[in-house]
Amino acid sequence: PPLQLDLYPNDPNLNVVDVTAPVVIAPVPISFIFPDTTGQVAAFLNGASASDNVAVVGSISNDAPANLPMGVTTVTFTAVDAAGNVGTATSTITMQASVGLQAYHVSAQAPATVTVQFRAFESNTLLPMTNLTQASFHVTEDGLPLSVESYYEVKHDGLKVITDTVLMFDISSSINTLDLQNMKQAAKAVFLDPYGNSTLLPNQRIAVYIFDSQVTMVQDFTNNANTLTSAVDGITSNNIASTNMYGAIVNGMARLVDTSSVDSVFSGQMILITDGRDTSGFNTLNQAKAAIGANLLYVIGVQSPDLDVVAINNLTNNYTPINNFAQVETALRVINQDIQDYANSFYQVLYTTPARSGAHTLRLTVNSNLNFGVNSYITHTYNAAGFSNPVAEVGVTGGTTLAVGSSLPLQGITRFAAKDPYAYTWVIDDSTVAMLVQDAADKSFVTLTGLKPGVVNLTMQDARYPNLSYTHTVVVDDVYVLSQGKAITATSPLSVGTKLALQAQLPQGISTTPQYTWSISDPSIASLDVTTGSNVVLKALQAGQTTLLLTDNSTGASTTISIRVAAPVMPPSGGAGGSTPVSTAPAAGGGGGGGCLVISDLGVMPVFGLLLLGILLSQRRKPSESF
Repeated sequence: PPLQLDLYPNDPNLNVVDVTAPVVIAPVPISFIFPDTTGQVAAFLNGASASDNVAVVGSISNDAPANLPMGVTTVTFTAVDAAGNVGTATSTITMQASVGLQAYHVSAQAPATVTVQFRAFESNTLLPMTNLTQASFHVTEDGLPLSVESYYEVKHDGLKVITDTVLMFDISSSINTLDLQNMKQAAKAVFLDPYGNSTLLPNQRIAVYIFDSQVTMVQDFTNNANTLTSAVDGITSNNIASTNMYGAIVNGMARLVDTSSVDSVFSGQMILITDGRDTSGFNTLNQAKAAIGANLLYVIGVQSPDLDVVAINNLTNNYTPINNFAQVETALRVINQDIQDYANSFYQVLYTTPARSGAHTLRLTVNSNLNFGVNSYITHTYNAAGFSNPVAEVGVTGGTTLAVGSSLPLQGITRFAAKDPYAYTWVIDDSTVAMLVQDAADKSFVTLTGLKPGVVNLTMQDARYPNLSYTHTVVVDDVYVLSQGKAITATSPLSVGTKLALQAQLPQGISTTPQYTWSISDPSIASLDVTTGSNVVLKALQAGQTTLLLTDNSTGASTTISIRVAAPVMPPSGGAGGSTPVSTAPAAGGGGGGGCLVISDLGVMPVFGLLLLGILLSQRRKPSESF
């Protein structure tokens, strides 16, 4: 209800309450073509005005999305006066674009699933299109729109994009010590933020190479930012007066192997930093150009009389000229954002075909597309022989981590079946850790609110399929430890010598820059390669149990992980009924069971066999083996 704002506070005989909402005037509807180079969108969003009968109206808010989708978007402008009265007005903004499509993986598999993975880009500027939605696309099969039986869906944010990046440094004799130091510092600043947190993209791996007359790998592909930093620190120059630039491109591009599949799509790129031209002659310009293929080549060219700008522009459209090596870091940051936008421009169309035999052709286009060229559509013909009715599948979409006091929306889904919003049931295994509230209008939606640190398992079921259920696990805490992308509260038993990559993460919505520190309660059981930053590698040293403590100093949040290292497994030994273990190791003299027998709590063992076993076990871990 509105506040009781007295319009005449100085007159005790009058007490009139303001209940009149502000009058909001929305800007006139506009239409623009992506990309917006003239500021039309900003002018539209700032173009609303408001007036009120009493109080001065503050700033006017709007609900426009950060990335406008293709087509028409209705925007609501809102103003609130001092009494709490709310006034609104709406207008529309229409985005048009010339969109190109590039297919990466197209397949039709039994029982009847059709998958199209592709990238969308602005066809004139080649800029990645990251803001398309399911409503942006149109799919036909044999010239007809998909039927409701097709259960058509478009994945974007949930699509796994594997990003492999080759970082190639020119270390020929034209690169002096300061130049090399600037390059190394720039790379490390891109791997880690000032607090030691990894800045690599999800599912991104980076390999580091150097070249002069030869091309040398410094670090193979890894997603560990600390490992990459150490590798770059170790780069030195041999001061060789020969530059194998084309060979560097050929060798680097050979490492980018397309691994696109039904479950993921591959994005490969190479970043080359140089101030020269190819002088070695091992490969030609055409060979280098051919090696690039469908991958991306970014070149940072440092101003120099030897810099071959003509050749670089022949090789790539992604050329960044800079004046000196001190500008490498800025150039790398811009390229890193380009790579992220490129990864966000992948989409996946998934549907179930009703076809059960014969050849059929699908066609994917973009609605309201201004591009009518050959890259404005994707088409594919497949054979539906042997296809059959798909089996229903259930699942849950939404996050797996939740902060105490925060809420997490989740949705149950049933694929390959018409949705019944009242068919879903949810069960939570620990209501003291989190509270579950189911939406009354659509029971496929629930909201989970964190109450205290812990782990909860939510079991969702579609009542129409009593044999199908899905369990979704959520970790409730103020900071998390991830292993292979999933939050954990304990490790599985680790073998001595095992290394485990771990990552720290704050819950969604936390705006502070994290400052992580790690520690082990018993360093004789396990060790860490570093104690700060978002990424660490834990190594199991000897059998026992210990605790890993992760603290974020920016929020004061902390969490503990139980670490268990299993004792080495002894080789199985024979014995009557298995009750008396007897070593089968031969004695030093070669006789299978010869030598003097020792009887102890360990059973009966040949002495020489026992000695040999001890020697073998002592070699399992060398004392010098450490981080």
